[in-house]
Amino acid sequence: MHCYSTSWLIEIDLNTGIGNPITQFGSLDVRGLAFSADDELLAISNPNLPIYELFKLDVQTGQHTLVGSSGSSPIQGLDFASNGTLYGWDLEDGLVIIDSNTREITDVNASVGADADIQSIVFMDDDRLFGGRDALYEIDVTTGETTFVGRGDYSDLRGLTTTAAADESLEAQTALLGIAYDGSIFRLEEDGSGVLHSNSGLWC
Repeated sequence: MHCYSTSWLIEIDLNTGIGNPITQFGSLDVRGLAFSADDELLAISNPNLPIYELFKLDVQTGQHTLVGSSGSSPIQGLDFASNGTLYGWDLEDGLVIIDSNTREITDVNASVGADADIQSIVFMDDDRLFGGRDALYEIDVTTGETTFVGRGDYSDLRGLTTTAAADESLEAQTALLGIAYDGSIFRLEEDGSGVLHSNSGLWC
């Protein structure tokens, strides 16, 4: 899992919670990160509200390339579907599709706004899309509608990821993990409950 903290991209060992600073990206105010299938890293940043910008980040050099900007789309979460489509969660419009080369935004369903409090989204291996903050939701990529899954002893999740089981504490073949604003890492269950897995000590 990666998070962005005080201008640094941090790689987090999900088993120990230990964070390893990788690259510094200067003044970006990152609100969402997503790796493409070919390991290209994209980020949504809002250094000057209400402007939101999409960047391509070079993990090795710290260089960031502006793809495009918008003054009206407060996007907080990003993730790629298995077909390469980049999705985001707009705090006003809900689920949107983002062109990763131009930043052009397409509302998945203009009749459905942001009907849930979501800060991060993630696709499972079977292309089901989940999002959450203080609770877990499943998001229909065709209609943009959300279905409440459940909530647990976690709050203010700022990042979601899936990972192949790495140890006995991650029993399922693929686990859904969330990192909270205070750095606590939770394993999220199918009913939306959460079990504290580790703590990174980072503010993400």
